[in-house]
Amino acid sequence: MKKIKSTVLLVLSSTSLAIAQVGINTANPTATLDVNGNMKLRAANTATGSNFSAMVRDNSTGELKVANNSPQFLVGGTLGDQIPTTFRDVAEGTAITQTLGTYAFTLTRPSMVNISASVQANATISGSNLGLTDGSARGMTLSFDFSAAPAGIPLSTPFGSGSLIHLNSVSSTLVLSGSDISANSILSLPAGNYTLRLLGLAEAGKAFRATFGRNTNDMIQIVATPL
Repeated sequence: MKKIKSTVLLVLSSTSLAIAQVGINTANPTATLDVNGNMKLRAANTATGSNFSAMVRDNSTGELKVANNSPQFLVGGTLGDQIPTTFRDVAEGTAITQTLGTYAFTLTRPSMVNISASVQANATISGSNLGLTDGSARGMTLSFDFSAAPAGIPLSTPFGSGSLIHLNSVSSTLVLSGSDISANSILSLPAGNYTLRLLGLAEAGKAFRATFGRNTNDMIQIVATPL
């Protein structure tokens, strides 16, 4: 009987140790290992390749967590036409801004975000796709802005602009075939929810039709690298 009791006590003791929480500099650990103080690692192997993650501290709880610091595509990253064709007739002496696309994304951590787009643009006679012959230059611009973002991020403020001036000669490939406009920006952004707009702007002293996105490989990419 004594032998059976000893065996039961040993099993219970082993089970208790297996599920125990260990505290260093704390009498009331709240995790399997709870360290109240600084830690030092005197040596470690160097990570190679891409199959590894970083360890970070959750400032709200003090917990150590595994975090992936690899760049991630939030929008784009595939082949094909990502921007639909959009045209607007621009009246003489005016300017228009056209939303070419709207993209919502979430950052779970502060990140370095690379936003880029390439869109074909061309200018033709108002109401048609015929080439211009009046010799008056027309300007077209591609840019981004945020329509929603965490507090402190400016809204409805264009950034990353790229521009193109159309020569408006009937033989110009800039008019008949169009030419790509590129926009790019790299931003350090806090965690939160965002809505990005891709904008096309067109202006000139004389009327014309502005067309964006006629190419078959117009693209936009948003790539985030957690900090």
